[in-house]
Amino acid sequence: MIGVACAPDERVLIAELFQLFKTPWCFLEDGHEVDAIIATDCGPIELRARVVLAFAARRTWLDDSAGIATGEPRSSGLLATAQDSIPIHGSVLPLPSDGAPLARLADTGEPAVVEVMQPQGVLVRFGYDLVAELRALLGPGQDATRS
Repeated sequence: MIGVACAPDERVLIAELFQLFKTPWCFLEDGHEVDAIIATDCGPIELRARVVLAFAARRTWLDDSAGIATGEPRSSGLLATAQDSIPIHGSVLPLPSDGAPLARLADTGEPAVVEVMQPQGVLVRFGYDLVAELRALLGPGQDATRS
């Protein structure tokens, strides 16, 4: 099961997303046992899972606890992997940490998604706000050139 740790004002959008994909999930509360966690802009919470996917376009408590370095936020950017690229409509936070880079800012090469091995499993830190991206795509939508 997937546990989601998010701010109260993000709960409705997160619930709609998981209902759309018919995926077993729950809002994460301290002490829940889950296989994977998606953490958005939430306060400190115990993140016990083999895989944690953490999203934020600013430095968070999780960066401090995991030793992840952060750069200066940018207003937007294009993330590139070896296979593809995706536009980020909101802010992007470079992550020049010791983690393995999974995606980089296309124009500077700075890591913006990194994988960090932790004693309890894998942490993948995304330097953008997942909920803000969902709101941008479900609201005004993506530029037609990127469709």
